[in-house]
Amino acid sequence: MPVFAAFLRGVNVGRTGRIKMADLKQALAEQPFTQITTYLQSGNLVFCCDEPADAVIKKLETVLQMQFALLSPVILRTAAEMRALVAAHPFTIAAIRQAALQSGNAESYYVQLCATPPPKRILDTLQTLQTGGAQLHLAGSDLYLLLPGGIRNSKLAQKAAQLVPLATVRNFKTICAVTALTTKLEATPRPL
Repeated sequence: MPVFAAFLRGVNVGRTGRIKMADLKQALAEQPFTQITTYLQSGNLVFCCDEPADAVIKKLETVLQMQFALLSPVILRTAAEMRALVAAHPFTIAAIRQAALQSGNAESYYVQLCATPPPKRILDTLQTLQTGGAQLHLAGSDLYLLLPGGIRNSKLAQKAAQLVPLATVRNFKTICAVTALTTKLEATPRPL
């Protein structure tokens, strides 16, 4: 059975979109999803499902809307896509360390997971905001962001969020952790 990672946008950030992951997990267990795991409280899910990706996204978005009154785009990746996402990271260890030092050891390495690849005109606009050591790299549908001042003060990250609305951002540590969960679930024997 295929293993998926789902990333929900705007869940448990600020005052809106509040969902307990245990409640979400229970609601999804009533759907065709099995072996559901959540990671942190920010809308990161790993599960098995025999349905095609488009159907999985639609079911997740329906559950969020109907049971939690939340209109949240869902970005879905297979376990293989998650491994490729981690393997493709474009920045050198030295650049990542330097960015971390510049941001006072706060998170500085992120991935903006996009529903579809951003068009060239958007990339051209974003590339003009690569200042102060900020870097951007597109691989597949995803934007890798190295943000030496952190994400909150980054004009690059703010513009990327504005121009690519069907997307959500996670730090690279979360991407790695969710990838490990998908790999573990793939290796787990399932009942026949």
